[in-house]
Amino acid sequence: MSLSLQIIIGLTIGLILGFFTIIATINKKEQELILTWNNLSDALNIRYLKLKNVLNFLKNHMKNFHSEINKLIEMCDSSIESDPSIKNISKKLQDENNINYTLENIKYNMQNFPSIEQDTEIQSALNAIIESEYNVGEAIRIYNAKNLEYKVLLDTFPISLVAWVLNKNQDEIISFNVANVEEFGDNYIDEDEI
Repeated sequence: MSLSLQIIIGLTIGLILGFFTIIATINKKEQELILTWNNLSDALNIRYLKLKNVLNFLKNHMKNFHSEINKLIEMCDSSIESDPSIKNISKKLQDENNINYTLENIKYNMQNFPSIEQDTEIQSALNAIIESEYNVGEAIRIYNAKNLEYKVLLDTFPISLVAWVLNKNQDEIISFNVANVEEFGDNYIDEDEI
């Protein structure tokens, strides 16, 4: 066997091994991203369940806001019951924005009900939400970091060529913004505080 044939065979084997190594690397990063998304989705669902406890309590105290509170409870239920897979991340983000927007109005109007602030049951429920906000914030931070790692990986040559061949693109994945996460009580959880 001639030297040039040995070199060609060696290069071919090297390219094939390299191709499969790159595929394994992409798949590993993709699985890590999906795992962090699942953790984030679970943290959001726990937040929604705790939020529902507070909202059910508020219905008894804020009778003028029943329809708005019920709408918010329905949004929480809808988000919890939605498809948790990463392909529906844009819906989860939309749910989160809708819930936060509606919460703002209720938070503003809570000031007109001093009995709520003095109730120990509501304060305990609010503290549980605050704890869940920190967990959501941490899950968002980890998800965003994995999302960035995945994007950098797909943009790196020669991985970008293999990703293009496999039709893998990071554009379908939307990052959550930590600034969207707010607690239900008075304090705003800033990105630096989480």
